[in-house]
Amino acid sequence: MSARSLRITGLGLVALTCLGATRVGAQERRRSPDGGGAPPVGAPTYPRMPFAGAWQGTRRMEEGPGSTNATPYVMVIESDSAGRRYSGYALLPGGHKAPVQRLTEANGVLSWHQANSGGGTWVYTARLVGRERIEGTLVLRDWPQGGGASPSGTLTLVRRPPA
Repeated sequence: MSARSLRITGLGLVALTCLGATRVGAQERRRSPDGGGAPPVGAPTYPRMPFAGAWQGTRRMEEGPGSTNATPYVMVIESDSAGRRYSGYALLPGGHKAPVQRLTEANGVLSWHQANSGGGTWVYTARLVGRERIEGTLVLRDWPQGGGASPSGTLTLVRRPPA
């Protein structure tokens, strides 16, 4: 082989190595065995928007299926840059985001709606209990399979600390 063909071959190998290194960096983030991702890290708190942050806890139904077990619930509440409105989402297993609608705060009570996968709408109402804890209730409204029943339960969330 000539010196010129060796240089071209060498450059080709360097290019392939760089291409392979780029692909390694694009691997999917690791997840826990049950398919849920790690809860998001919290954000600094602001007195003007006390509910903003990443929250983790449980919800427990008072009756019906699932009433004997608390289920995990992770929620991220964000505020706009002017500090006037909240928006947010629940983090489902597998890292999927389920947006919440009608997220409002009045007189220290936060309320929001979230679509139920089997029809109907979850209606949440909660208040701060100290700076780092939210407690409240949830009711499933307009549940097609419920025959007029509205299953209800309780919710307890704790703020995730900032990074």
